Amino acid sequence: MIIIDFLSPVIFSLIVIDFYVFQLVGKHRGRRAWIGIISILLSPAVCYIVLSIIRPYIPPYGFTGAFIIPPLYALVFIINGIVLLIIAFFTKEESKSF
Repeated sequence: MIIIDFLSPVIFSLIVIDFYVFQLVGKHRGRRAWIGIISILLSPAVCYIVLSIIRPYIPPYGFTGAFIIPPLYALVFIINGIVLLIIAFFTKEESKSF
């Protein structure tokens, strides 16, 4: 349950960001694919940032479960990017009618 508590803000923010992304790009497949690729490429940065934020709270002795959280955040971003890529490849692009 602790992992769900840590992941819920990230998942909620990804849902909000994805909603606004879909509102902005409409049904343009190329833009959705680029956003998916950018999301996948940003996942190591997310892992590093989360690790640098929680590192001061990790005790210097022994192993704690806090080292599991940053890779989970990065994994959520990677899964989000893959889902965006799949949606981009299987969505029909709107035809431009004048």
